[in-house]
Amino acid sequence: MLLKHGASPAVVDKTGRTPLHIIAEVCDSELAVLLLKHGADPNAKDRGGRTPLHYAGREGCAEVIQLLIKAGARVNDTDVYNKTPLHYAARGGWKEATRLLLQHGADPNARDIYGRTPLHYAAERGDVGTVDLLIKAGADPNARDREGKTPIIIATQSRKFGVIPLLSASAVGVEEALYTAARNGCRKAVRYMLARGVRPGASHGESLLHLVAGDAGLVKLLLEYGVDPNARDAHGKTPLHIASEHNCAQCVELLLKRGPDVNVKDGAGRTPLHYAAESGCAPCVKLLLTSGADPNARDNEGKTPLVVAARVGDAKTVTTLLKHGAVLEASALLIAAMWGRVGVVKTLLKHGANPNIKDDEGKTPLHYAAEMVQGDDVPPENYVVVVQELLKFGADPGVPDGAGKTPLHYAEMPLYYAGTVQNREIVKMLSGEPHSSIDRVLRLLAVHGAVKIREEALLHQSAEAGCAKCIKFLLASGADPNARDAHGRTPLHALTRAHNIRRISKCIKLLTRRGAYINAGDFEGRTRYTTQ
Repeated sequence: MLLKHGASPAVVDKTGRTPLHIIAEVCDSELAVLLLKHGADPNAKDRGGRTPLHYAGREGCAEVIQLLIKAGARVNDTDVYNKTPLHYAARGGWKEATRLLLQHGADPNARDIYGRTPLHYAAERGDVGTVDLLIKAGADPNARDREGKTPIIIATQSRKFGVIPLLSASAVGVEEALYTAARNGCRKAVRYMLARGVRPGASHGESLLHLVAGDAGLVKLLLEYGVDPNARDAHGKTPLHIASEHNCAQCVELLLKRGPDVNVKDGAGRTPLHYAAESGCAPCVKLLLTSGADPNARDNEGKTPLVVAARVGDAKTVTTLLKHGAVLEASALLIAAMWGRVGVVKTLLKHGANPNIKDDEGKTPLHYAAEMVQGDDVPPENYVVVVQELLKFGADPGVPDGAGKTPLHYAEMPLYYAGTVQNREIVKMLSGEPHSSIDRVLRLLAVHGAVKIREEALLHQSAEAGCAKCIKFLLASGADPNARDAHGRTPLHALTRAHNIRRISKCIKLLTRRGAYINAGDFEGRTRYTTQ
């Protein structure tokens, strides 16, 4: 009707589309015939450079494609992305549309701005029929896009493994495709390529067996095809290292049947047993130990599997290692205490670990447990239990470290810092809650006769900060209200440095109620009234 009354078939919308573009997109062949009859241009381009044939190809409109080509549409015209109608038809998996375009001279090896041919897109789509048509029409299966990927690599990355048989017959990049299929866990595709003679080399210093060492099915498959179980990657790891690291007991068992060196070390000096201990794979640990793994092997940092297991908190693995001859190392208990590994601490102590062992800084496990209770990484309750266990097995709460600090000092440090910054809420949390973890650690240490080295110093510092709650807590723990510092000053002297009168008044009351001498002088005879 409109055409009869003079409407132009060349009119365009805001995107540059003519009526023929729109009709081609909706696959309306009758209207396409009508528009073409009234002079519609089959090669008109929209703002994206697409012709009606691009639209018909994208939607797989075979009948419209025939009409457009018959009307003179150019099959190899490109849009702004350098895509031809065949690119769109192949990407959509439109077999008949692809056949028609190829039949009328469409270039199967045309490249878009990404360097991709129609075959790349058909492979990505995974449509077997379209891929077959393109290859038979001369599409190059070895064409690489701008990223260096061939169609078979694209197919495996897209997990379209059904087209691999068609693409692998003469394609390069098959080995890379094999890696991609393995990485995606597609056993069928891996088996297909292996059965047709594809043999993996090393990709970026990593063998295919390394890549699949967490998948028992693929490990079994590759071993059946003779892949080397002793190959090393760029870090010196064998597949046995990787399988142990990935917590795959089945993989470890399969690899051990091939007789690999169970004590082989990687670039970091670690054996497979180190990785099994770190991953918490108890079955892996047992398999390795029964196959001759050395429980006392040391890595480049001097760590044994026992120390590694202590760090991750795997008490079951620690027990297994000890039963198989692991030496009870001092550092294992220190590390377990530092990280609040309750089960490991209990296990090590039951097996005779020395609760008073010291590190190079003179710190004992008790020092670390008391210090770390204030941290955020591990539940504070863990450290309370660790302290209890250490004290139960004879840990000395009064032993000083190399800096002269006892475990009690480390436990009290949060109180001091809270007082010096005048943070009432933190002080309340640390000293006002009878069930707080830090409070429980402090009380545990005090009950077991901890020598309060520098406790008086803490009392002086709390007085100087005007922290009444800190003073109350320290006095309740047995601090001497008349303790003197190096200049003979008492906590009352230290109060003269506080600036809040109300705070000073509260602190004086707390100290005098506990027997502080209000007129005590320092070594120069100055009282709190004369101290500047």
